[in-house]
Order: sequence, then structure tokens, then C-alpha cells
Amino acid sequence: MRLAIAAIPALLFCGTAFAEGWQEYVYADHGFAVSFPAAPKTESGGFQLPDGSMVPATIYSVTEPDGDYRVTIADFTKRPEGENSILNSAETNLKRNATVKVEMPARVQAVFGRQLSLAGHDGSHISVALFVYQHRLYQITGTAFPVAALAGSSDAIRFQQSLRFTGNTGGFLGLNLLLGVLRQL
Repeated sequence: MRLAIAAIPALLFCGTAFAEGWQEYVYADHGFAVSFPAAPKTESGGFQLPDGSMVPATIYSVTEPDGDYRVTIADFTKRPEGENSILNSAETNLKRNATVKVEMPARVQAVFGRQLSLAGHDGSHISVALFVYQHRLYQITGTAFPVAALAGSSDAIRFQQSLRFTGNTGGFLGLNLLLGVLRQL
């Protein structure tokens, strides 16, 4: 019993140490928030489509010794591609350097997408979420480098799961509007 009581502060300290450094960053201009282990850098770039063409992208990223944490927002607002086509393009890009181990539907608030777990050809583990929101691709990629992947690091998954959308995703408000219309009938 005494051992269990003595272990509680140690567990609390370990949990605090694990959480140190991780902080949520809100990007109102792109309507999302995500937690990074350190202050991310922001850069403009491009997102390559399977046909070789590019769309403009904004990349938020942190690279640490054990992993890479990256959000890519690719702007499809001036392109005709539909949601599935955009998601398929992103998935095709991911398969170039990794093997998909798990793929399943994903949802953050009222935005549906895909979640993938990939094994990198270099031994890394990659956890990815893909969403299309306001005709932009949101690709959230957490990569555990080979040594961290072998050690069972969960930071890549933690990062990928931290996404939330900050704009009106149609969730609660959409339901309220629908209920209002139904009441009028």
C-alpha cells in the first residue's frame, strides 16, 4: 500500500515531464489548431499533385531529433477537384516513400477525412490525418524517426490526433439550422 502511495507522485511527475513543451497553436487564418512540441516554423511552398502540377501550400512544422511534426494546408480553392480526388492525391503522395499499414475513416468535429498509419521505407513510423475543409487539404503528418519508432514513441500519433478546426464546421450550428427548418414544416 505504501509503495502505491509513493508511486502516485512519481507518475504525476512523469506525466508532467511528458507534457512539457507541447502547446496548442491556433491558426485562425486557416481555421485550425494543433499541438506542437515546440514553436513551429511557417513557410510557403507547394503541394504536388500526381500529374506533376502544384497548388500553393502553407506548411507549419517542427523537426526534433526523434521526429517531424508537420501540417500542410494545400489550397484547392481555385481548382475543380472534388474532396475525394484531393484526398486520393494526398494519399498517392504518401505512398511514394511508405507502405500503408492502416487506413480508416476519420472525423474531427463535422469534417470527415482519412487517417493512415504508414511504415516508412527507412524504418520510420508515420501517422497521418487527411481532411478537406473549405476546399483546402489539411494534411497532418507526425513522423517518428526509426530509433523513436523502434522505441515505441507515441508522439507522432499524439500530434496527429491534436487537430481541431476552429471555424464553423457545420456541426452544432448545422444541426440547429436543420432543426429550425424542420420545425417550420
